[in-house]
Amino acid sequence: MPVTAAGTALSQQIQFNTGYMDINGFRVATLQDITITAGFTLKEIRALGTIKMVVAPKRTQWKPSAKFKAKSINQQLIGFLWGSSTPDSSGWDYNLVDGQVVLSSVVITAYSNDDVTKIFQYQFVNAVFGTASINYKMDDAAELDMEIQSQDLTPVTNFSGI
Repeated sequence: MPVTAAGTALSQQIQFNTGYMDINGFRVATLQDITITAGFTLKEIRALGTIKMVVAPKRTQWKPSAKFKAKSINQQLIGFLWGSSTPDSSGWDYNLVDGQVVLSSVVITAYSNDDVTKIFQYQFVNAVFGTASINYKMDDAAELDMEIQSQDLTPVTNFSGI
């Protein structure tokens, strides 16, 4: 994407404010306020007697993650988040389990400029859910604030320009 000269009016703004999440090929939530992080820790290698680095900084500890608000969710998402469940007379009881449920494929799909034909997908491999909190609001639908971390991340687009 070319750099725009200062003062140029922008005809479009890139926004990732809506999307959805699929886990193992199954649509489980409609998302808002999506933040994707492809994080590293930077390491510097220096030698005694010089202020310059010996080699260029190195990236270590690859840590892909995502934070988002789930506006509508599917019952299966709750199971992926909290673990095993058993039916009882009034619904489902969820039991947090010691072993982590590792999700082989979590795909977060976001739209550019709210245009459903311009899609960004972030494919998380071997993901686990981190913190989750639910906010029940007076004048709005409940929101489930969630985050995931994964072993790897592949970003994908279906278009070549914006």
